[in-house]
Amino acid sequence: MIFFWLIFFPNAPYLVTDFYHLNPRPPVPLWFDISLIAIFAFTGCFLSIASLRSIHLIMEGIFGKFIGWIFAFFALGLGSLGVYLGRFGRYNTWDIFLNTKSVIKEIAYNILNPADNLGFVGFTLMFTSILFVFYLMFVTSSVPRDATGLK
Repeated sequence: MIFFWLIFFPNAPYLVTDFYHLNPRPPVPLWFDISLIAIFAFTGCFLSIASLRSIHLIMEGIFGKFIGWIFAFFALGLGSLGVYLGRFGRYNTWDIFLNTKSVIKEIAYNILNPADNLGFVGFTLMFTSILFVFYLMFVTSSVPRDATGLK
């Protein structure tokens, strides 16, 4: 189950990259398209983070807190890699099954030759960092506190 969740996990934060397609479309004002994409992107990021929290808690219950956090960070990194592969490699989720060799070759080339594709490294690290900050905000905001501010 977790394997399939992980494969589809990047699809929600991928919506952020739709800003890439933003172009004026008169008579529709540009602010309308920006607002529409922003709402969908925010919703996608929120839902991906909420789903990660559910899986994180499952992993934590089975393997402990430390492994749960390692898994969460690993999932955010793989999710960012998936977003990169979708936006710039033009791969889809099903390509993992239908074009496995091609996807693996793309990933391996970029990992083994980071200097040849700094965009791969930069985007993946930057997007992982952004998702990690979102995740930390989500996790810390959902911790119940009493009136004194202590747990």
